[in-house]
Amino acid sequence: MAVSSACARPPCDTGFAIRCYPRDYQRARDEFCAASQRCEGRLAEYELPGRGARGERLVIDVARIGPRTASRRVLVSSGLHGVEGFMGSAIQQAWLQSITSQRREFLEDNALEVVLIHALNPYGFSWGRRVDTDNIDLNRNFLLPAEAYAGAPQGYRELAPFLNPTGLPGHWDCYRLTAVRWILRRGISALKEAIAGGQYEFPRGLFFGGLQPAATARVVRQQSADWVGTAARVIHLDLHSGLGRWGHCRLLMPVDETRLRPWCAELFGVSLLDGAGAERRVSYPVRGTLIGWFNQFSGDCDYRGLVAEFGTYSPIRVLGALRAENRVYHAAREPRDQGRAVRDELLECFCPGSRYWRSSVVRQGLELIDSALTGCVDDARQTSPIRVE
Repeated sequence: MAVSSACARPPCDTGFAIRCYPRDYQRARDEFCAASQRCEGRLAEYELPGRGARGERLVIDVARIGPRTASRRVLVSSGLHGVEGFMGSAIQQAWLQSITSQRREFLEDNALEVVLIHALNPYGFSWGRRVDTDNIDLNRNFLLPAEAYAGAPQGYRELAPFLNPTGLPGHWDCYRLTAVRWILRRGISALKEAIAGGQYEFPRGLFFGGLQPAATARVVRQQSADWVGTAARVIHLDLHSGLGRWGHCRLLMPVDETRLRPWCAELFGVSLLDGAGAERRVSYPVRGTLIGWFNQFSGDCDYRGLVAEFGTYSPIRVLGALRAENRVYHAAREPRDQGRAVRDELLECFCPGSRYWRSSVVRQGLELIDSALTGCVDDARQTSPIRVE
């Protein structure tokens, strides 16, 4: 979809994109807040328990750009899976730096507000983990009131000894050989569902959804109504990485796919949809997602939530990095005792050091945000306003 000239931004060259990637969580936070203040954004912070790797406070920062009474909003959230925050923060930073007076006028004239939710999992971001301080995968933690924090797929129980070995790894782990054997027996799609759909029985295991709402989930529950506000339409982009083809974005619809897919294809292009054409789907059923929570509790607003997933390496390599990091973390006496090689591999799997990958992801992220904004404007022009009492 062509971006409106009123919403056009400066070209995103490689050097600019690379500079948007932070070195660490504290620098990401400082740069996000500074960029938000430069463009007169309204900032709010929500501190979580604990401390970061350098003793820093752990804070979810939210920047709001555009009129307070906007009838349309675009939400962009990052870092729900901590180590993925490097990528998500870079996209948000790049968008903030692209704001000009013309773009601010575009937001004001069209009653549009952009809400940037930065570092939803500051602990994981700071310590280089995908999970939070209680080993919770936060995108499995947003269960609805009628759902129980209990249970695990049968396939996960069977695989638990392989997925969650104890003790420090030895020289003969045979991880890849065993993983290939399981794929040949079950198939990659069935294995994804069994492993990664969310489990609530193994607190030290991979993809643990918690036993109650985590600190991040409590903040979201308290603030989501304010972030959505009285908007008639909300388009939410939740930024993630690690699934799919190298450097390519895929849009996943965790809820309401039947309704959203035609609209999404028209707004963002068919090629970005998960499973488009001959592409194998990268998504799988997941319990307790952030998008699912917003979809359920966004009131009368027309909420449309999408996961923007940027591909990196093969599923076997990514799972191996998660498995190794989780194993070493729980075997080490202190988080600082983790091996650098394990941490570096996890970061590489979710935010590769490749200049091509990093610049391509920022460029695609900016295009997604601009398309969402333009889509809100086009929709407002084609339909009568929705009154929210």
